Amino acid sequence: MADELHEHQVGDFRNAHNDVAVTGHGGAANVYVVDASGYVHYSLANGEEGTWRHVRPGTGAELTGIDFCGERRGFAADDDGAVYATEDGEKWDASLVGTDVTLYSTVCRQPGETRPERQEEDEEGEDATDVESEPEVVETEVEDVWVSGDGKVCHYDGVQWRVDDHGSSSINDVDCDQTETLGVAGGGRVFDLEESGELTEEETPTGETLNGVAVGAFDVAVGASGVVIQKEN
Repeated sequence: MADELHEHQVGDFRNAHNDVAVTGHGGAANVYVVDASGYVHYSLANGEEGTWRHVRPGTGAELTGIDFCGERRGFAADDDGAVYATEDGEKWDASLVGTDVTLYSTVCRQPGETRPERQEEDEEGEDATDVESEPEVVETEVEDVWVSGDGKVCHYDGVQWRVDDHGSSSINDVDCDQTETLGVAGGGRVFDLEESGELTEEETPTGETLNGVAVGAFDVAVGASGVVIQKEN
């Protein structure tokens, strides 16, 4: 039921849990949790008791973020600048990123469907958007992985990693959908993350440090002192 909370024990581990990712559907989900001792705890049976297993991809550095681009293809980052990738949700391999700074957040944009604006010519031959017709659905195959860090933003385009240095602008969290990628930082700053590596700062009504962001019909960011800000798309 939607209004019930159920506790799931991942085993005898008592490490701080830093992030969680879930793939699949309710009742048959794959659940992944990363912790402060560098473990990925995972259940391929909806988190049921007795189904949890554990793997440590790296040397024990704190895992800070995890997300998936498909049912079992995912990425996890640690606070020692390392990123790990999996194809099956169980075996993890190092993915060469080229940075050694603390990484904070990991998010994947899954390959999927987009609906670009349909352009038509008006009477004068200029392009005009036909607002009455449904834009054509276009299938995309490229996945995007964004990892935010201490003055760095790491971007994987399905082929290679790109690391951009943004000096003192440490991006505390990042989220994306098929149309935009946002990062949040101290001083109430919200950035549009471009594939070119540029950051475009958006105006916000707060100066508080922002620690989390969710992109959707409403973009929402949360931060220090209980601040919550949102923008309708």
